[in-house]
Amino acid sequence: MLHHIIDWERAVAEVVRVLRPGGTFVGYDLARTPLASLFRRIDGSAHIVPRKFRTECARQGLTVSVQSQLLGHVMRFVGRKDTNVQNGEISWQHR
Repeated sequence: MLHHIIDWERAVAEVVRVLRPGGTFVGYDLARTPLASLFRRIDGSAHIVPRKFRTECARQGLTVSVQSQLLGHVMRFVGRKDTNVQNGEISWQHR
């Protein structure tokens, strides 16, 4: 789903903004594989690299797990918003 959004990093930030603390962000997306690259060349969609996706989610305050499925062509992700994140800003107060 995110590969349809050119600025997917901004989309993740928006998800974090509207997600309540402790809320869950779940999805599937195409991974960066030769087959997916062929389709992306045709439609101009973005590559979602799992490592970069995890890094961006962590930067935005999401704890995320990513699983590879369908011979590595699809990634499934589950992210949970940190309970200390309020309106996209991380609160560093003790729990």
